[in-house]
Amino acid sequence: MIPFPGWDFFPDEDVHDLDEDVHDLDAAARERTLPLTHSVPARVPTDALPLSGGRHRVPVTLLMGGMDADEVEHEVDQWGAYGEEFRAIADASVVKIGSGHWPQFSQPQRLAELIVDAVATTR
Repeated sequence: MIPFPGWDFFPDEDVHDLDEDVHDLDAAARERTLPLTHSVPARVPTDALPLSGGRHRVPVTLLMGGMDADEVEHEVDQWGAYGEEFRAIADASVVKIGSGHWPQFSQPQRLAELIVDAVATTR
């Protein structure tokens, strides 16, 4: 198991890059949501997940906390083989939430609306 490391583990700066995980979670939100965190089985982030079939034809919406489409494109350029896999997706769009890594805690209403919009546009 990989336990949740606690809120202090994450950088707290609002620097508009990948290090802004918790800047939008105040002390009350962190306290309220800490009991909702869970350990992750150790093999979840490490084991391969075999994929086949038409996976590149499935529309993808990336709901990004702080990155817009141009920033995502720049990051994908750094991903090597993972970037090639991402670029093979026929229909991928990026939506910037304007949050840190946990919009379900900091902006749950906006996140819910964006998920509904993403599902509605892929029917």
